[in-house]
Amino acid sequence: MKLSVSLPEVECEFLDKCVEQGLYPSRSAVVLRALRLLRSADLGKMYSDAFAEWDESDEGADWDAIDTASEIS
Repeated sequence: MKLSVSLPEVECEFLDKCVEQGLYPSRSAVVLRALRLLRSADLGKMYSDAFAEWDESDEGADWDAIDTASEIS
């Protein structure tokens, strides 16, 4: 899928520098990497929110009642 974006000149220069230095094969590859990093940064918050929601639920309370110190043979 094609997408057109407008960036400040300094950001375009950064994209070109990444490509010129051989870090990425194209401007698109640099942008894709940035988007994936952004997504992974947001995932931490999403996991934290999901755990907090689960921890406050009935299921989370039930889990806390389990004795994990005993061994099952």
